[in-house]
Amino acid sequence: MEGTLPAGIAAQRRQRVEEIVVSARRRAVAIEDTPVAVTALSATTLLESSITRIDQIQEMVPNMSFRSGTPGNSATIQIRGVGTSTTGAAFDPGVGIYIDGVFLPRAQGSIFDVLDIEQVEVLRGPQGTLFGKNTVGGAVNVTTVKPSEEIEGSVFVRPANFGAIHTRFMMNLPIRLGWLDDRLFLRASVGTENSRGYGYNRLRDEYTDDAGGITFLGSLRLLPLDDVTVDVTGTWWKTRTRGRNGQCVYMQDRPRRARHQPGGRRTG
Repeated sequence: MEGTLPAGIAAQRRQRVEEIVVSARRRAVAIEDTPVAVTALSATTLLESSITRIDQIQEMVPNMSFRSGTPGNSATIQIRGVGTSTTGAAFDPGVGIYIDGVFLPRAQGSIFDVLDIEQVEVLRGPQGTLFGKNTVGGAVNVTTVKPSEEIEGSVFVRPANFGAIHTRFMMNLPIRLGWLDDRLFLRASVGTENSRGYGYNRLRDEYTDDAGGITFLGSLRLLPLDDVTVDVTGTWWKTRTRGRNGQCVYMQDRPRRARHQPGGRRTG
């Protein structure tokens, strides 16, 4: 027990333990007080693990898998083997994705860049009581960083293999104007991803499985009253990618039409 340890060692242990607060039950509570199987990934953890897309969290979350489909920003998610196996627009997901409480209803668009994310929580098992339907396998709760009272900015550039480069730009600005002073705060983030791809088609002299995209995330926080907070968040992204070097080109000569000769003879 901690009480039997020397004071110096006990203090060091308390400093090592990081307090993790999650909103898995629709309210902020400590993770050890949450009776749900939750894996919480903070912004620091995502950065140190070089995670730039949401599907890459499967490397850090046990019993979770992303299977990308067509188009490249769609995926089927399974937790503990429970979920859907198709990315068709007519099928509901088995694992729900929520961004700041907003539900993504289809597999299309379920793969997105991790941009200015405060925390990602992965809840295992049915979550229909608090999150609604389409969560029979679990839920992925994504929380973005909200605007703050300080002027902040950051730039992140990371090169990688196969000509890839990832960039992140962030700016946080409080509005200093009349009544809005200390009441209105803005935050904007932009991220880009470009990669030439690792597959090369010698016949066409081009790379495949390339990736290119840009993502924008904007947030606004208004404090009209001391006990009222209004948060507005919007995102926009555009992606471009070609398949995983699986394009097949087949050329066949067109059959020649038969020509009729006088006297009933036919030649090909």
